Amino acid sequence: MRVAITEGTIIDGTGAAPVPQGVVLVDDGRITAVGPRARVAIPEGTRVVRVPGCHVIPGLIDAHNHLGMPFSQSGMGETRMPSDTAMTLRALHHARVHLESGVTTVRQCGEPHFIDIEWRDAFARGHLDGPRLVVAGPGITASNGHGREISVLVDGADAVRRAVRENLRAGVDWIKIFTTGSRATPGTLPGAAYYTLEEIRAAVDEAHRMGKRVGTHCHGGIGMTWAVQAGVDVIEHGASMSDENIASLVRAEIPVVVTMGVYFAESPAPDALDPVPPHNQPAFDSIARAHRAGVKLAAGGDTRHAPHTLLFELQILMKCGLTTHEALMAATRNGAEVCGLGDVLGTLQTGKIADVVVVGSNPLEDIQSLKDVRLVMKAGQIYVNRLEEQA
Repeated sequence: MRVAITEGTIIDGTGAAPVPQGVVLVDDGRITAVGPRARVAIPEGTRVVRVPGCHVIPGLIDAHNHLGMPFSQSGMGETRMPSDTAMTLRALHHARVHLESGVTTVRQCGEPHFIDIEWRDAFARGHLDGPRLVVAGPGITASNGHGREISVLVDGADAVRRAVRENLRAGVDWIKIFTTGSRATPGTLPGAAYYTLEEIRAAVDEAHRMGKRVGTHCHGGIGMTWAVQAGVDVIEHGASMSDENIASLVRAEIPVVVTMGVYFAESPAPDALDPVPPHNQPAFDSIARAHRAGVKLAAGGDTRHAPHTLLFELQILMKCGLTTHEALMAATRNGAEVCGLGDVLGTLQTGKIADVVVVGSNPLEDIQSLKDVRLVMKAGQIYVNRLEEQA
């Protein structure tokens, strides 16, 4: 079906200036034209969705999430994982919450027993409504590492290589490993390396030979040094990076997915960042220094699943020095690139998949406008419509 979203201001996610009175023309799930109304011809028979006074943005991308996991400030190390059935029921609910908040793609960063593959396929086939999922299956971690509840525990380069092969055989989209510890898992250290350079290289080599990307849970220190040397594609978290760590990321052009909302609450108070709590300030400083150095940042809710979870992460990024426009791009273009889907998602450009969100006012003036979601389109299909529509 052909659809034209008209009369709104387009923020295309590329960093370009907004386009007032714009048109996004969609046909068969793809964007076929985008631009000012005067330059876009709307074919006869097109369904026209008028959004005067609204702003049109790319579908949001949560680049680090665990849809099946419950929120816990105490972290994975003290979370007793529920059954696969309970996790699936929770994930389906969380997926709908994210979709209604304008999130059209979620990058899954570890669930046990490959259950996220089944969720991905159910959403992709239209059996259930939910965001597009980019899944990692179970994580891969050391026997004394972080993330044990959602991972396979393997030690040694050969065992790591086999675990990667098993994940790939099962049909994952990318490989998730755990390089450092976390303050969320008692007995592990955020700056310590729980895999050796050889083990990390084994994971990266095996994944890259099969054309798959590798993301690693990594906060900083020698674990990050080795992850960069091994050639990982994405750093998850980065909450305790040294200047040397950051410089290495810049040289290698490796992005960081920021997930600091879990340091607060599932639904933080409006003044939660005013000021930043002293015990969280080092993590904010880490990300702020990375941004100033030119590290590309994306955003993820991790185990937070309340409505508009991603918005709070964008507020955190703004506290770390990003402009409103840069923060929005972290949740659109940059998120798509982290997923390995930058050529088909993340911006409103001709030829890309039609993931489109309409919000009631200008998010570049007030990021809180992302709470006012009027329409959500994923791959050309409208899943949320709170507009008074005129056909």
